[in-house]
Order: sequence, then structure tokens, then C-alpha cells
Amino acid sequence: MVDEEQARHARANVGEAYTAILAAVNDPNMRRYWWLEQRLPRIACPTLVTWGSDDPVMTSDFGRQAVSLLPNGRLHVFEDGTHNPHAVALEKYAALLAEFLA
Repeated sequence: MVDEEQARHARANVGEAYTAILAAVNDPNMRRYWWLEQRLPRIACPTLVTWGSDDPVMTSDFGRQAVSLLPNGRLHVFEDGTHNPHAVALEKYAALLAEFLA
């Protein structure tokens, strides 16, 4: 997985692409448009939110906040998890998802 990540980041224009994405994500107008506090309460179906306990990008507090806004939300925090628990702990993630969907 590390080799794949390094190869992806080594490609031409990746830095510029990430910079453009971060600029869009941090644009105040975009943040207001996509503000989840207004959207999540309207999701009525059961929703599984997963998070890594050690996510360096967004702490698990964001996952807890999301679940508090979801009428039928459930949070699973992967201990020693990263920003990509679905990739790092694939078997545990698949088992959790299978249980949720059953």
C-alpha cells in the first residue's frame, strides 16, 4: 500500500491537484453549500460512519459529530486507525460492513 501511495504522489501534477482540492474544500462558500449540519439530519436510512482513532487529517470527533446529526447513525472507530481504515484494516472493515448490512 505504501508503494502505491508513493507512486500516486510521484505522478505529474499531483501536488497541484491536491492544492486545488484543498482550496475548494476550504472556500467559505463551498463550506456553506456542503455544510453537513443541515444535510445529515435528513438522512433517514441506517448509516454506518467509520473513522480511524488516530486520523491525522480529521479527528474522530468529526465522526461523533456526524453520528449525532444522523437520525439512524452508528459510529465505529477503528483503534490505532488512520485516515483510511477501510484500506489499512480491510478484513476488519469488510466484517463490520457485512454485519451492518445483514
